[in-house]
Amino acid sequence: MPQIISASRRTDIPAFYSDWFLNRLAEGFCDVLHPYTKKWFRVSLKQEDVNAIVFWSKNYAPLLPNSTL
Repeated sequence: MPQIISASRRTDIPAFYSDWFLNRLAEGFCDVLHPYTKKWFRVSLKQEDVNAIVFWSKNYAPLLPNSTL
């Protein structure tokens, strides 16, 4: 079942890591370190697995030129 991903609460991805994020979209996944258990897990970013990605940011400008993806 497709998921809604709440991204960038710990790091402002649109402001500082837009290129990294676009590369992750191209690869179709992202590895994430759980902040409490310190265990790594993989999150699918494939279109069929994601309904939406919610960003938390104060500066979306670096991501906007690529918003047609």
